Amino acid sequence: RAANEALSKGPLRFTSPYDFMFTSTYLSPIGPPWSEIVAYDLNTGDIKWRVPHGSVAAPEALGIKADSGAHWPRGGLLLTGGGLLFAASGSDKTFRAYDRRTGKVVWTYTLPAASDGVPASYEAGGRQFILVPVAAQHGWNPAHFPTLPPPPASSYMAFALPE
Repeated sequence: RAANEALSKGPLRFTSPYDFMFTSTYLSPIGPPWSEIVAYDLNTGDIKWRVPHGSVAAPEALGIKADSGAHWPRGGLLLTGGGLLFAASGSDKTFRAYDRRTGKVVWTYTLPAASDGVPASYEAGGRQFILVPVAAQHGWNPAHFPTLPPPPASSYMAFALPE
């Protein structure tokens, strides 16, 4: 009922993308983006570009765009020599590659569960691999997601270009 009353008063703003999932009473004037990747020119301090990192699946009535950043950006970036930034998002279970010069997403992969760590790179047999932790069990609470099956056990996934 509180959510319907709030919706009738105009657009809603939340402190977290999960406020509307767990309760509709945590209304706040603070809104997205909740997480961003920002590139600075270290010589001048100027911002070269900034993009939301991650996405949320908010009900359409809330007016929150999908590319509003993730609530759980629990990891870091991996920058490769080829100019790609790799980052995984915990809330939307997506592994992304960003163009270092523009911040544009150039590749995505939906992970089987949330990522909770920093990607790494290694070479084997003359090929470069990108490794991402998939720490699905961390923080899993079945009470919050009673209709979903539990995530798979924690693991790592490795990616490489085709030979």
